Amino acid sequence: MDQNASQNPLRSRACPTYLIGLASLILVVVFWVGSSFLTRRILAEYDKPFMMCYLTNLSFLLYFVFLVVEDPVKRLEKSDAKPSELPPFTKREISNIAFVFFALYLASNYATNIAFGATSVGSASILASTCGFFTLFFGWMMGVEVLSLFRILAVFISVGGVLLLGIPEFSSEDTRTLGNSFALVGAVLYGVYSIFLKKVSIDESRISMPLLFAFGGLYTLGLAWIVLLGLHVSGIEVLEWPSYDAVKLILINVFLGGFIPNYLWNVAFVCTSPLVVAIGISFNIPLTLLVEYLEEGTFHAYRTAAGVCVVVGFIIVNLSSIYPQWDLAAEGMLVRAGIMKKGNAKSTEERTAQLRAELIERSSA
Repeated sequence: MDQNASQNPLRSRACPTYLIGLASLILVVVFWVGSSFLTRRILAEYDKPFMMCYLTNLSFLLYFVFLVVEDPVKRLEKSDAKPSELPPFTKREISNIAFVFFALYLASNYATNIAFGATSVGSASILASTCGFFTLFFGWMMGVEVLSLFRILAVFISVGGVLLLGIPEFSSEDTRTLGNSFALVGAVLYGVYSIFLKKVSIDESRISMPLLFAFGGLYTLGLAWIVLLGLHVSGIEVLEWPSYDAVKLILINVFLGGFIPNYLWNVAFVCTSPLVVAIGISFNIPLTLLVEYLEEGTFHAYRTAAGVCVVVGFIIVNLSSIYPQWDLAAEGMLVRAGIMKKGNAKSTEERTAQLRAELIERSSA
């Protein structure tokens, strides 16, 4: 095993754990695309976006089963990764983290649900996929993500695809500005809560993600009803019992669009990185376009080009994560061209290791 592999076991042997994370991420995209169309259908009949968030988050109480049964993700980490230099979080610490995390998480999902109800699924998915840009930006600002040529390139290609698809959509008369604005707000909040989790944990193996979501479900049960009551009193979202058909669709969406894919999201988050997960979620654009094409039977060249951009960006960021020496080789070319100073060129892995060491030192102080 080479030196880089020994220092970063998550990426050794083409990284079995990393590949499991990517497989989980693909399933997340499939579930969430299906859920987005189902959410649109539900909101057309039962226009209660916050209530849908409330019910989905309540399902996370089922994650408390991992207090009795060991989390499979933890077993995976133990078998494939070296021990963390920092101690694992206690249940109380996880509970405290969950309070802030789920306030942001609930707000993000609420904004996204409003978007699905106010604009098209395609437009909402396009703007939601800008979370990759916000994850990189906030991560860099908070000092938990390192910038590299390939990472920046991947994000710009992905955002370019979003703009390529978004500009014609925004120029159309049937686009609703309110829905698009809420989709963008949801993307911003996704970047915030992803990086918040990365910042407080430093090493994701220290925290049990299912337990984090379980506490989130508990906070939803104990506190989110206050928001429901406020929305009801203000008339923004009046409490009403859904029809029998709507109840069935809501229950399906709670588990296939919330409980199951969120656990898979946990796996992807732990086994890859916040940036990879954020850009990977952008895959919902080409998949959403495919579903819309099958429904409408129309083809748009600019939509296909945008989908290609997103896929290319996803591939680049993953290759950069698996082969961090590529960044060093690219930056070496810039040094020889006189664009970058000699000594500043470092691989993403070296920068990440240095950043991680600094974070651990500050956390231990």
